Amino acid sequence: MQFREEYISDFSLLLTQAKLEIMKKLLLILFILSATLYESCLKKPLEDTPPLIRPETPDTATRPIYYGEDTLESWQVMYTDAPGVEFGTVQFPTPQVGYVMDNQYLNIGRYRKTTDGGNTWSSVLLLPGEANNIRFYSDKIGFAFDDGWPDQVNSNVPLLMTNDGGLTWSNLYQSTEFGKTTISDIVFFSRDLAYASMHYSYFLTIRNIDNGSPTTVEVTSGVGSYSNTEIISSSFIDPDNGWALISDGPDFLNTADSGKNWINKYSLYYYSDPIFSRRCMFFSDLNHGWVSLGNKDIFRTIDGGKNWSRIANSKPDNSRFALGKMIFLDNQIGYGINANEILITKDGGNTWNRSCKNGKTSFEDIYYEKVSHTIWAVSGNRIFKLII
Repeated sequence: MQFREEYISDFSLLLTQAKLEIMKKLLLILFILSATLYESCLKKPLEDTPPLIRPETPDTATRPIYYGEDTLESWQVMYTDAPGVEFGTVQFPTPQVGYVMDNQYLNIGRYRKTTDGGNTWSSVLLLPGEANNIRFYSDKIGFAFDDGWPDQVNSNVPLLMTNDGGLTWSNLYQSTEFGKTTISDIVFFSRDLAYASMHYSYFLTIRNIDNGSPTTVEVTSGVGSYSNTEIISSSFIDPDNGWALISDGPDFLNTADSGKNWINKYSLYYYSDPIFSRRCMFFSDLNHGWVSLGNKDIFRTIDGGKNWSRIANSKPDNSRFALGKMIFLDNQIGYGINANEILITKDGGNTWNRSCKNGKTSFEDIYYEKVSHTIWAVSGNRIFKLII
């Protein structure tokens, strides 16, 4: 009986030791698995924002959205290019076809194209020569040019034209009498007519854009008697009536005869630092217009430029700003880019709220596509979209 009890006791001891060994092995296995999982997590980069969609995966549900801090608007990032890309121009001549231009000095002449409303973008396309900016009238017809100061460019880059959506480009015009062909902007009116504002205060009239006849270019005029100044911004409501914001003289001129004659309308000189003071201008119709100055003043006219009034342009935090570019949808609702944010006004410019912000990266261009009621903007290597 004593032997039986000793046997049972020894067996219980062996069983307990076996259980302990099994538990040790299980703990060791769990430790190894935990260490392996921890190491794999360390190797995986953390993401502060949702992944940005590349052209091959146009799943809009996973694209990041930027909400306005002071509004209910939501901007969607439609595309993010490689680091180092700095988009400076966005154009959407139709709801589906759009173009973005890289403004980084190492990437001069590089642009991308979309044919599906910004869901996917082409591989990098290249303008010929040293052209560095584009304007498109339609999905097929567009123009390319050099927008630098004449004394800062190495050669006289011609005005180029494409009739096949950028597949091929041909020389349309090259200045021989008025210095180098550097252009600040092109405004389209119809298939027959467009104006290109040149530096040193000359306008080009581009005729027969898309009517079957050969496209022609002619120098319309100098802006008044100011032949050696810069056209900072121009705004034409129709082929006859236009405004020009220049860097010297009375600052603000008006034409009612397609640029043949220019009238001194107003001087903003005394309201601003004369150096880099004038920023941008926009007219929504014949009477309503806005001018933004570098000293953070915004002026508005409601009588076609005869009289101007300075309007309060502070944000909810009472900070003031200078707009780099602005667009107005009507006489009340407008958008403007101010460094790394997009601002909106709903009362003709009296008050402004933040509609979008992109970290510390500045917005460079904003464009309104009227058919689809969509606003496009570019900042750094990102393309933003807002459906109104």
